[in-house]
Amino acid sequence: MTEDRIYELIAAYLAGETDKERNEQMREWIGKSAGNKRIFEELSAIWTYGMADDEQMEKSKEAVLERVLSTVRRRRLLKPVAAAAAFAVAMSLGFAVAALTIRPGKPGESVAVIPDGEMTLTTLPGQKAEATLPDGTRVWLNSGTTITYPAMYGLEERTATLVEGEVFMDVAKKDGQLFTLNTANGLIKVHGTSFDARNYSGDSSMTVSLEEGSIEYYSEGENPKAIMTPGQKLLLDKASGSMILQSCDTEVESVWRFGELKIEEESFLDVMADMERWYGVEINISGNIPMDRYYWMTIKTESLREMLGLLSKITPLTYGVDGKNVSISIK
Repeated sequence: MTEDRIYELIAAYLAGETDKERNEQMREWIGKSAGNKRIFEELSAIWTYGMADDEQMEKSKEAVLERVLSTVRRRRLLKPVAAAAAFAVAMSLGFAVAALTIRPGKPGESVAVIPDGEMTLTTLPGQKAEATLPDGTRVWLNSGTTITYPAMYGLEERTATLVEGEVFMDVAKKDGQLFTLNTANGLIKVHGTSFDARNYSGDSSMTVSLEEGSIEYYSEGENPKAIMTPGQKLLLDKASGSMILQSCDTEVESVWRFGELKIEEESFLDVMADMERWYGVEINISGNIPMDRYYWMTIKTESLREMLGLLSKITPLTYGVDGKNVSISIK
């Protein structure tokens, strides 16, 4: 197989335009040498590589050229093909395709790395991001979220792992190949489906809400513990393993990806945890924490100080902000 042909296949794969026969050709080429595998992984990293702003995009050019283009002798890597024309043109100009973008106004850094063939996407506290996987599946990452997936995602199976945080996924349909999201508290199997999954390590429960399609949730074993339909929300208590299925407003559950944080019937401590993630700060609380009071509010463009001022009118407290450190004293 010619070098031009294999790069065309890789470009088509990354654009989600391959079929079973072409995937098999690519698998055979990758398996021939460690060098071939490394080139594929490097190009996969470029496809998913994300920069927060134009300055980091410029800085990434040299890193990409050094890491990848030198490997393939700074030659024409990709012949433009209809399946991946944008990718081919971008590579011929020597810069990375930013398939993952971080919401503006927040400090950013590279959010895609590739240790030992595994892709990692992560957002810092206060950041939100959007990514597109090689099969066309779209992923939104909430603040403080990390997901991983194999560099060869989609060749034989489509799997990803929610390591920490919250994601909304619009899973591309692919005949004969389910998408599986692994979590620390079970796995989720879907076809073409839109859903939100939240599993922060500090939360007492994991939640999954289904907007469109169908979901099978497995805690262990081969039999699904729950089969969800659109408009349902699964709440799994991590300590007891007990599970509840209930109706929900799916737009409210995932509105965070549009820059809004809706708080509905949450305790004071849960509100503080949400605000820590939303604003990327650390909140220290002293005094008498209200344990029997619940809060409803929506955060859109309000600053941290504005929200703390609002809370002080509802709950008797004083606060101080020193950079990323917030102190709250409850009377």
